[in-house]
Amino acid sequence: SKVKDVVIDFGNNNFNSTSSYTGVFAGGVSKSEIENITVKNISELKGKTYLGGLVGLVSHSKIKNSTVSIGKVSAAENTSYQNLVTPQGDCAEGAFVGGGFGSVDKDSVIDNVQVTATEVSVEEGKGPYVGGLIGFNRGNIYSSSSKTNLIKGAHFVGGLIGMNLSDEANSHGKIHYSSASNGSYISGWKYVGGLIGSSGRVLGLETDLP
Repeated sequence: SKVKDVVIDFGNNNFNSTSSYTGVFAGGVSKSEIENITVKNISELKGKTYLGGLVGLVSHSKIKNSTVSIGKVSAAENTSYQNLVTPQGDCAEGAFVGGGFGSVDKDSVIDNVQVTATEVSVEEGKGPYVGGLIGFNRGNIYSSSSKTNLIKGAHFVGGLIGMNLSDEANSHGKIHYSSASNGSYISGWKYVGGLIGSSGRVLGLETDLP
């Protein structure tokens, strides 16, 4: 399916969900082309897991030329560090929370998506895969950015992406010319980075931290 030129204005209200897949535009998208989406004026977005300011879970899709302006993005899912990633590179369990996207799969593209968020976190900081733009990524990212004040999680926490995975051929999990800016701090227990908590292949990246 194709969707373009949509503005979602919450008038500074909250968006609360008990769903495992939550996004202001969509909880999940598959086999879609999405363009020119604007999400703005949301005080707080709350969900359980796979939580994103735009989309919770992106599968086999392309999302481009979109912006998210949001206050707090907060996931309630608390998950232990055990068995987070399988030997095959699949993600076993986690919070999957991002200012833009909770999780992006290997057949997806994020192109020119800009996120501004006050906070991206998991309640009590006990969930893994938290990022200013994407919590867990296996897609290809181009010319995108996140600007945040606070990012907080347990493991795999990053200013732009919490965890980024690529295959041996580097056909996915590539990040080109993207950036992260954080005005306060990024906190976690293990695998914490100003740009990416843990990653495979990156090209042309920038980070701006105090």
